[in-house]
Amino acid sequence: MNTTPIIDQEIFNQNLLLTQAYCELQLANTEKYPSEILRSFNPEYDGKPMFSFGIGRHKQFSWNEINWNIDVLSSCIDWYQRLFDEQLNHKSNTFGTFAKESVYAGRILVANIDETLLDGASESASDGLVDGNDCPPIDTWFYIVHVNGWKVLFAWIPEPFLQLAQGAIDVNCIDCLEWYEDWREKPPVNPPAKLQAGAYEHAFPRQQPKMYIPLDTVIPIIILLSVILWFLLGK
Repeated sequence: MNTTPIIDQEIFNQNLLLTQAYCELQLANTEKYPSEILRSFNPEYDGKPMFSFGIGRHKQFSWNEINWNIDVLSSCIDWYQRLFDEQLNHKSNTFGTFAKESVYAGRILVANIDETLLDGASESASDGLVDGNDCPPIDTWFYIVHVNGWKVLFAWIPEPFLQLAQGAIDVNCIDCLEWYEDWREKPPVNPPAKLQAGAYEHAFPRQQPKMYIPLDTVIPIIILLSVILWFLLGK
């Protein structure tokens, strides 16, 4: 059964203004990379920050990348909701319940954060503004709705980062990122269909996880097994 997401417009607008004001403060940190500026809220879990920052590389390409301290997608804990509540409380403690009315330049990005491929395309194309989970930076989060069990996250993208966000949208092969104006035209009402393997390519592929046995380890094992078999069969 299809369901149309219901948005509490008062809370939506209140959280948006609070997030706009908070993000505006972070824009002063021009010495930081795009991957870090809007991840100022970085709580610790198990003695480590939730986010750490590094450099991703593939062939001639390099970009700033984000590493999560926990596996947010496979954990039994709803980390997205937990972090959403914590970062919103942090913003409220910064400004009080309501931020000062103002006009901020930027756009709203909609991210279907349960619908992701973990290919790293949007992360590399946005220089780490969007992470490898196809999730926008935590400082920008301001509203979540649930549609048929799938979380849809709304994020405020300040004007200096619009081009990077557009890059993330353009290379995302499952279209789990889009601008709010486009999302309103066709709200997501169904769980996404499973992708067919190999049905896409992107410009900045992430290196595959190194889950392999090195060749210099395999060869001695093969030789050893061959000797054992020869000895046993020879007997």
